[in-house]
Amino acid sequence: MPERDYVGDTLEIGYRGVFDFDGLYKTLSRWFQQHGYYFRELDYKEYKEDGVQKLQVKWGGMKKMTDYAKYMIEVTLMLDGMTEVLVKNKKRLSGGLSIKIAGYIEKDYEETWSRTKIVKFLREAYDQFIVGSKMREMRDELTKDMQMFRNEVKTFLNLRKMEK
Repeated sequence: MPERDYVGDTLEIGYRGVFDFDGLYKTLSRWFQQHGYYFRELDYKEYKEDGVQKLQVKWGGMKKMTDYAKYMIEVTLMLDGMTEVLVKNKKRLSGGLSIKIAGYIEKDYEETWSRTKIVKFLREAYDQFIVGSKMREMRDELTKDMQMFRNEVKTFLNLRKMEK
């Protein structure tokens, strides 16, 4: 089974107001493509809870770095109390939006180094002693990608002015 090496903390964004969900979807899927990630929607749930309309969407971005490691960015969007509104004759959503961005490096995703215990031991030694510095560089690069993605969301929602 591939090993996941999570990178940093989960990044979170909160927003309440009116926004263009379709535009957000297109902007963020384009961001993945422009940065070399394969984008796909992993889950989409629309439901009512206590009479309140909710939506949960989960996206995944995958970027193959080597035959051994690939970057993974998982994004979860939660919309709460959403209602459709018209703004300048265009449909928009009003409500609360919560976005969580998590990233990890998936190592040995082809499971070449997981077949036996001795090979698994060799993989761990390889990770620690041979490619340790390269893995640190990859974690730093993935962290930067996650921050750029978060900034893209903030720019779209016009939250830059609230940044410290």
